[in-house]
Amino acid sequence: TVANDQYLEIELHDGATYEDIIKKERDDRKKMPWARSEFDTAYIRFSLGNFSNEDLYKTRRRDFMMLNTQQLKEKADTLSAQVIERQANFEKNLNGKYKFNYIEISSADNQGALRDDLMQNLVSGMRVRASQNAIRLARSNLDYLRQMEREMEWRKEMHLRHWIEYYKKYALGVSVLIMFFIGAPLGSIIRKGGIGLPLVISTISFLVFHILNTTFEKMGREMLIDVAAAVWVPSIILAPIALWLTYSASTDTALLSGEWYSKLSTRFARKSRS
Repeated sequence: TVANDQYLEIELHDGATYEDIIKKERDDRKKMPWARSEFDTAYIRFSLGNFSNEDLYKTRRRDFMMLNTQQLKEKADTLSAQVIERQANFEKNLNGKYKFNYIEISSADNQGALRDDLMQNLVSGMRVRASQNAIRLARSNLDYLRQMEREMEWRKEMHLRHWIEYYKKYALGVSVLIMFFIGAPLGSIIRKGGIGLPLVISTISFLVFHILNTTFEKMGREMLIDVAAAVWVPSIILAPIALWLTYSASTDTALLSGEWYSKLSTRFARKSRS
């Protein structure tokens, strides 16, 4: 890069450049004249002015985690507008880069305008060059399409990630309260101190929440479910468990004890007999 990283400079050796010559007369334009220039060394510069810190190649993937809710909404709206703009300009840019010739074949007089083998119209020396140019253009277009596809996927993913982070700003506080109402009643319910069973159940509860949160967040990023649901579903699943444990602790219910297991097995045995 040169000029304070404002341009990308490529050095080429032993090649040729081709340029279309635009004529004023209509008959001359039909001939599609062009000029060929050979070079020993050439320099091509591409402007990097459109690539800011917000763009694809300089944006760190977790910068959005440092934004507040208002900034996340603005950034998400900007990304959505960029996706729409890029998709709208894609066809325009492709059509402006190449020329397309169309032949009217609706009438019987023009049926002969199309030929099975257009290469026969070229001299033998130009056929190989025409084939090589066609292959080169096809590969160039394919690379361009793949690049655009990756860019669109990245922009859509970042748009969803911003909305996920936006909802997580609120859902995180709710999940902390839910985990508190799960862990706090365990001491009175289990009625055992130390780092034994209470610690095991608390750890399992956290792992369940983490697995649910990771799974649904991934589904939201892949657009399998709505991003708001992806963030709130883990809390909704664990909220009834937290309420049940809190109610059991307030009513002094001895859950997960020998007596509780005995009563549960007795009830199950009676139902199975009946």
